[in-house]
Amino acid sequence: MKTPSGETISPSRFIPLAEKTTIIIEIEHFVMKTAMRDMLLLLEQNEDFLLSVNISVIHLLNENFITEFKQILELTGFPPERLEIEITESVLITSVERAIHVLTELKAMGISIALDDFGTGFASLSYLTKLPIDLLKIDKAFIDPITAGQSSRDFVAAIISMGHLLRFDVLSEGAEKEEQLEILRTLECDYVQGYVWGRPMSYDNVCKLLDGAETRR
Repeated sequence: MKTPSGETISPSRFIPLAEKTTIIIEIEHFVMKTAMRDMLLLLEQNEDFLLSVNISVIHLLNENFITEFKQILELTGFPPERLEIEITESVLITSVERAIHVLTELKAMGISIALDDFGTGFASLSYLTKLPIDLLKIDKAFIDPITAGQSSRDFVAAIISMGHLLRFDVLSEGAEKEEQLEILRTLECDYVQGYVWGRPMSYDNVCKLLDGAETRR
């Protein structure tokens, strides 16, 4: 998001404010439509991608969420099996039963569910066994120190092992160094996300990156 003068506003500044009102729903509708349309163009080029979209608690638990979500899928023509919805642990202190109902409906549509920022909120083992999730995302706060000491590595290893025992895939967020990447590989983490791979970029720059990768094959 940018100001009229062109200054970029970080999501960390405006998202918390938007989440206090229903404005966040309008923002997330716009993001979903835009991302789905862009991703469809990549899928048409036979790129094997999964689109992951963050959904706020206030949006997920809104009584119109499923209806409006289906309308967006129909409008864009986006295949639900190529979509992953990310939720945070804060949903567990709002309405667990409602969240489970909505997530179950999404799963029935073929959509994958990820629990984002795991370890920073309110999730417990009992909730993890109830939520119909596919992917557990370990928060960056636990990944930052894994190069500094064995205890930090052991803690992350325990989360990964627990996730696998519950039949979840596990992703580590916020990896910025090759050393972190190597440790996470050793710990058999399924996926790694972070600046170690690259910075956020526009759709046009993604296309350029993919064209360059294709040329080097």
